[in-house]
Amino acid sequence: MANEKTCAYCGTALGPGDEICPSCGAPNPHHVPGGEAGTGTRKPRTIEELRAFCDSKGMPLEKMRFFIGINEPSPRAFGIYREGDRFVVYKNKSDGSRAVRYDGPDEAYAVNELYLKLLEEHRLRQNGGNGSGTRSSGASRRPKSRSTFIIIAVVVLYLLLQFAVKRIGHRKDGYYSTGDNLYYRYGSSWYMDSGYDDWVETDSFPADDYGSYYVGNSYNDSWDGSDFMESDTWDSLQDSGSDSDSDWDYDYDDWDSGDTDWDSDW
Repeated sequence: MANEKTCAYCGTALGPGDEICPSCGAPNPHHVPGGEAGTGTRKPRTIEELRAFCDSKGMPLEKMRFFIGINEPSPRAFGIYREGDRFVVYKNKSDGSRAVRYDGPDEAYAVNELYLKLLEEHRLRQNGGNGSGTRSSGASRRPKSRSTFIIIAVVVLYLLLQFAVKRIGHRKDGYYSTGDNLYYRYGSSWYMDSGYDDWVETDSFPADDYGSYYVGNSYNDSWDGSDFMESDTWDSLQDSGSDSDSDWDYDYDDWDSGDTDWDSDW
């Protein structure tokens, strides 16, 4: 299928519920637990949410060469725009040629692609990837490319480690039922359906052998209870666990779009 998602590391096809690649174990950056939405520190899922997110951080998008909701024709530009029922994510290289990252109907997927690229550009600069901001000769370009590769490798390893730690801590997440009450385990914490379409944190599960009460990781309408992942409690947990504001700290006056590798496809 044209919009099939694949692992960026080994090319294996990824299902909509895959948190990690079934072949190599790399994290799936397009997996968004519980359907996160919003414009604070939570991942945006629409073009409007992405634009509002950037506005809230005071990002000078034109200077940064990111064009949201715009089909920008000029060289050296990242962007996303809607055309009919399709969403297009692109990169215009230095020579004016275009590399299309995504062209399909999934807005959340498209927005996440550009969001991840925006975060990557930030982290490269935060880790000293901007240097002098000059790329006028081949001699200066080679060391920049090598250092950029090292930075990307470090960032990838860091994200993999963070994912592994989170994965271990949440391996027992899911719904548990005593027959009278529905519970959800999130990390080391327990939450109980209050019966009023909301969930409240509780000290523990009412039985030591809680594993035998496990009923699944995805909500089932046949259960006597509500969906934890549609609750305000879940939204609060995602707010506290998503990208922190420190990830976006940057003096945008120093942003130099010349620091980006504009000759690569992405």
